[in-house]
Order: sequence, then C-alpha cells, then structure tokens
Amino acid sequence: MKKSTLFLTGILALMLVFGLILTGCPTDSGDDKGNSTNNSDPVDKGDSDKGDGQPGRLTVNNLTGNDQNAIVYQNVSPPPATQAEFNAATEFSNMVAFDGYDEDRKTPFDMQMTNEDGKLATFNKTGKYLVVVMGNAGEKFKSDVQFTNGSATIDYNAMTLVSNLPAGDTGKDDDTDKGDTWSKVTALSQLDGTWKGSYSETMTAKEAAEENGEEWDDEKQAAFGDMKVTTSVEITTTINATAKTQAMTTTMTMAFSGGNIDMVWSSISNGYLGQEGVTVDDVKHSITMTINQPKEIMSDEYITDMLAAGLQINQTGEKVKMPADTILGEGESEIILAKQ
Repeated sequence: MKKSTLFLTGILALMLVFGLILTGCPTDSGDDKGNSTNNSDPVDKGDSDKGDGQPGRLTVNNLTGNDQNAIVYQNVSPPPATQAEFNAATEFSNMVAFDGYDEDRKTPFDMQMTNEDGKLATFNKTGKYLVVVMGNAGEKFKSDVQFTNGSATIDYNAMTLVSNLPAGDTGKDDDTDKGDTWSKVTALSQLDGTWKGSYSETMTAKEAAEENGEEWDDEKQAAFGDMKVTTSVEITTTINATAKTQAMTTTMTMAFSGGNIDMVWSSISNGYLGQEGVTVDDVKHSITMTINQPKEIMSDEYITDMLAAGLQINQTGEKVKMPADTILGEGESEIILAKQ
C-alpha cells in the first residue's frame, strides 16, 4: 500500500535537497594554502556581548561544554510538574524558538523563530516562556524564563532535571493528567480545518548524507569537516472534508554551521540563487525553500490510503500526529500539527 502524502508531499520534495547539497563535494572552495575563496562577508560571532540584552541571546550560567541544545516553548500555567505534563508542553506545535545557528552549540545560544512569512528570524519576543536545555549526556533541564526582546539569562544549577519529575497519573479518567491520549484517524471529517506544525533537528553533514542514502568518504570529510545542518520544517495544511479538498504550504530552512562552512558555502549556495521559492542567506549560511500546493480534490483511493497511513488524533480533536518511523519512513521523528 502506498503511503499517504496528505501532509507530506512538500516535506518529501524538500528533503531531496539534502542529497543534492551534500552529494556534490566542492573541489574549488579554497586556494592552494587552504584559504577560503568565498567572498561573502564573514559572520560576526560577537562572543563578547552575547546574552547581555541582545535580541535572541539566551545565556545559561554554569553550563559548560559543547554540543548542547536550547529550545523555547509556549509557557504553561501552572508549570509542568510531571513528566506527562512536560511531554505535553514540549510538543512540536508548542515550540517558539530554537538555537539554530550556534557553530559551537554552547551558551550563550542564538535563538531563532519562524516569522509570519514562514522564514527564520532572530527571536525577539517579550514574556515568560518554558525553556528546555539538553546537556552533554542528553539529559533535559527545564525552567520558566522571563524574556525581554528575546534576551534572557538563567542559571543552569537552578533548572529542574526532567527525569526527576514524577511520571504523572496516566489514568484516562484523571483530569489532572495533562498528557494527550492518541487514537487512530478513521474518518476524513476528523481532519477538517486548518492545521499547522513544525519540526527541527540538528545533525552532522555526514549523518545527513548517510540518512539520505549518500556515501560519505574521505574526500567529503575533508571538504565539509564536522559541519552541522539544522533543519526546520513548518507545515500549514487546510482540508475541507465535505468537498474532499486539500491545500498545503511547506517551508523548510537548512542552516549550516561549523566545520568548513566558510570554505564550502559558495559551492552549496550557488546552485540555489535565483530559484523560485528559494531564499539564500549568506550571513546565516541558510537556505529556505517554500512549496505552495494549491487546493486539489482528493480521490477516494487517496483518502483511503491516507487513513491507513498511521495518522493519529488526540482526545480533543485539536492535534494530529504523524508518529515516528511511520509515514516519513524509518528513523524519522514524529510531527504534531495543531488545529488553527
């Protein structure tokens, strides 16, 4: 049985870009002394003033080491007191900002958000948000944080280790359980309306290439080094169950950092300059692609395949989940879409 493309046609098309970008190994990215021939302006890393009131800077005092992540979610009141409540609060649909472009991935973090045009921008919101920091060993810490113009400073030692929270009562009749209960989508009417969701993941260039079936050899390693790729996907889809129609807009941004990015950026970006629906940012080393799928009529066969593809809906009918390792394929993370 073929898998449904209800929410996925745009994503699958965009994911092909990974292979296109990483397959071609740059051969003329520097001079004979190893210096970059990329003529774009260098990125101002601004290490001396990061986190001191500058928009989009999250400083976590007493956090040491590299390869850490910080994510900002919508604030919930009262704060999550159990692991079940934490899992519900940190679903993809609640994500507000993430550290998309830190080359060394350590504090202070450069926080990015998606603006109204579906493009990435510096996080500049004011208010209280739920912040999650993932440490070197993969452990998660949480804290409610007050941001001013996207800037905040917190103490790592004052954050709560999520694994120390009680699991929470998973009884279906307990109103205090904030977690979602999921069931299979069985009718198109359950998907009627407009849905929006997002997803973000960071991996090395090697991991990205191998995930897309590309071989990674010594030549590619020498060209790219330990470069990382942060992929952010935002989906908005509208379904009219009565008319059996669907429209969708998918935006994906790939931001490249670390490794030999300064040397290979021109080779990566040149192939996308001037293409319709593609925005290249030489400062942030990012490529944003948008695919707009106009409203189309869904055939009965298409609907049948879609309903058999593994979509799930929560108990209130306000969230739809594409479970991990199902619709997008083996090894892919889940995506949750919230009804608008």
